[in-house]
Amino acid sequence: MSTTITSNHNQSIFLEPLEQLIRNINLPNNKNFLFYSLFSSIDKYFVDFVRYLENNADYDFIVLHFPFESPDFYKCINPLYQYAIKRCQAKFAVIDCGEKLDHCTHFKFNTFYNEDHHTWIPANPSQRFYKFFCANRILKPHRILLLEKLLKIKAEDNIVTAGNFNINQKFTKIINFSAPIVAPDEKILLDQSFESQRRMPESFINSIFSIVTESSYDNVGDVFETWSRIMTTEKTIKAYRLYHLPIFLAPAGHVEAQRQLGFDVFDDIIDHSYDRCLDPYHRIDMIIDLCKWINAKSINHWQKICQSLWTRLDANNSNCKKIAQVEYKTLVNNLISWTRQ
Repeated sequence: MSTTITSNHNQSIFLEPLEQLIRNINLPNNKNFLFYSLFSSIDKYFVDFVRYLENNADYDFIVLHFPFESPDFYKCINPLYQYAIKRCQAKFAVIDCGEKLDHCTHFKFNTFYNEDHHTWIPANPSQRFYKFFCANRILKPHRILLLEKLLKIKAEDNIVTAGNFNINQKFTKIINFSAPIVAPDEKILLDQSFESQRRMPESFINSIFSIVTESSYDNVGDVFETWSRIMTTEKTIKAYRLYHLPIFLAPAGHVEAQRQLGFDVFDDIIDHSYDRCLDPYHRIDMIIDLCKWINAKSINHWQKICQSLWTRLDANNSNCKKIAQVEYKTLVNNLISWTRQ
């Protein structure tokens, strides 16, 4: 079997696990397999991928890999699928970190579960001096609506960051606070580089709760920039790896999806009833009420709670690696089965 692996980006941390997987599995002989990884905006998807197929159409299997999340990606999947089928007469599938896609064959795989990084070291409970940390590199409508209420909860032991780079001009009319807002110990302004996504301020590490603002959310406001597909991205995984208690601004059902993955969401401590709320605006208000509840208690109280939960927090961290192993084996089996159907 001839296997071609190509990408319009050179970030090996996202490609290496999948490249190794695809090269190692025993795929059918005399077949051509294309693994194409996408890292850019909707116009680049079409330009790069379509141009590639114009010059390289001799494929029996095409797997499109998308390691991040973008509403643009899901707008263009069906046209790309139709083009690939027409151009190459090939079987077509997508690999990403979200739940099932309706348009085509979909394989779930998240490289972030198994990523080790020197800054992803949890702090001891006694060293945690912040009740919650809410990090937002990129401002989107659902994050803006949360932040304008969250910033009214005044406390020195809560940290919120907002719009560290690329404040989209589409949203300036709905931003009612000064941005960017950076953590007090951020010595280097975070940017859109992949390294900055993995670099975390000490104030983030030294927090009890993570207010996780996931990339996906129901569409709110007048600008389409979100989607309601549940996705477990690095934002959720950071909370587990740093031994944080998590609260999720995400589509309804995201918390239940975490339970199904085997994660402890600390239902005996946190009221996650917001996860069943179908009104995206009211869901934000319910999360704000939780943040006020957190803020009303002392940091000493939360340090003691964190210490009492340490074994369970450690189990969540271990579960990340277990899921990585399971997803890897599942993807291998699914790819083998798919290429032999």
